[in-house]
Amino acid sequence: MANELRSCLDVNIDTQKRIRTSADHFEFWREKFFDIGIYVFKAAFGESSTSGFCLFDDTFPVIYINNSLSFTRQIFTLFHELCHIIRKTSGIDMLNDNFYHANLNEYELSIERSCNAFAGAFLVPDVDFQKQINGKQPTEEFVSKLASAYGVSREVILRKFLDIQRISHDEYTERSNIYTEV
Repeated sequence: MANELRSCLDVNIDTQKRIRTSADHFEFWREKFFDIGIYVFKAAFGESSTSGFCLFDDTFPVIYINNSLSFTRQIFTLFHELCHIIRKTSGIDMLNDNFYHANLNEYELSIERSCNAFAGAFLVPDVDFQKQINGKQPTEEFVSKLASAYGVSREVILRKFLDIQRISHDEYTERSNIYTEV
């Protein structure tokens, strides 16, 4: 699905990686979404637990982003919510999914997990990621460099390392907790 979307948006990974700042990444994706008929609005939600939400409609799908969070979080939320729209569901993205996920049934939980996986797969394609990490260790410096190149958070990069078993779940949890405290 991520590859099909790249084709639909007419954006290859090299184009994505030429964008320099996370703010520019966000605006780039926002324009691409508009081009395919998805309206993206931003506002401060007055609290930081909700990253964003989407309302599915066949004619006018809408994504609403909490702009009081980091641009990298906003970008991830864009793609999480886009997955909901592709699946023809409305949805919400919480900053700390643990509490929210505990209140979902198994089907709803599978949708949320697939939306997270889709966002990670689109923003950091596996083939390109494997090329970038070949022979390198997931040091803080390297994780930050990759995050900047892809326009994502360090947590997204760490998750990719966890998924390919280059770091342990404990290391992922410890490091991602530090990132969210900052």
